Amino acid sequence: MAFFHIKNNGYLLIELLIAISILMTLLFLGVPALSWHRQYYAVDAMTREIIMDLHQLRQQAIGNGLGGMDDWCLSVRDQEYRIVQNGYIIYKKRPFSDRVYIPIEESRKDFRFDVQGRPKGKNMRITVRSADDRYERRIIIAAQTGRIRVE
Repeated sequence: MAFFHIKNNGYLLIELLIAISILMTLLFLGVPALSWHRQYYAVDAMTREIIMDLHQLRQQAIGNGLGGMDDWCLSVRDQEYRIVQNGYIIYKKRPFSDRVYIPIEESRKDFRFDVQGRPKGKNMRITVRSADDRYERRIIIAAQTGRIRVE
């Protein structure tokens, strides 16, 4: 029964505090890795959302069959992207988080599809990057088929 008695000298409390401090130190060493994973997640989540919207635009263009009369566009801007119908009706406006950005050369970059599901335009690539430029995903739309893939 002497095994279960608390030591009288206070060593048990000091041992407990030392063990907790070691565990807390190990925990805080792992926290920067968690923030790095948040950046990965933010880039991957934004990439998936853009891909889903591009698939919907492509299906809209194929399903409508109206050619240039019903024009749907995904417009990437500096801090957001928009889904626009006929150049003026905004159906979706999605701002980027502070962990993600999309580099574009001009003030905006538009993505459209024709009635066969092929992209209209020359450069059909979107690069989604983390704020610290350490992680990126590229969305590429094939010119001949309109297939959307990620690298």
